[in-house]
Amino acid sequence: MPRDLGRTHALIFIAAETLDHIAIAERLQIAPSKAKEHVAELVDWGVVHEETTAGSSYYATNHDPWVWFLKILGERHRREFIPVLHAMRQTLASAQVLDSNHPRARALQHRADRFTRFVEDLSSLIELFLRLGAKPMSAVLRTLAKIAPRS
Repeated sequence: MPRDLGRTHALIFIAAETLDHIAIAERLQIAPSKAKEHVAELVDWGVVHEETTAGSSYYATNHDPWVWFLKILGERHRREFIPVLHAMRQTLASAQVLDSNHPRARALQHRADRFTRFVEDLSSLIELFLRLGAKPMSAVLRTLAKIAPRS
């Protein structure tokens, strides 16, 4: 996430009231056009919503960080992770047609298979996070933090 996009979301998150893009631009000292662009992207991601009052647009976000974290995770999974998973499956399929009697081909097949399974497992974990939702995920992470070895 670009720095100013993150700053825009953070400002909307901590604001006590809804903000228009001009107020966002002034507070972040960025061009109003950039503020409007960032807000549009955040709306597109589903982490900010627009409220229209008297013909003016104001922006707000859910103040539960788990809600927007899971929205961002879901969007990144859909936009970035799923295409990688498809590409890895295609790579694996291409590698599997190579002559497995050749040591280099076998090594490539093994690496492609292991990485594809790794990406599939991560994708499944992300999908589990999204299915569980905020409260169960919070409880799971707190439990993991208690049992994880400390360095």
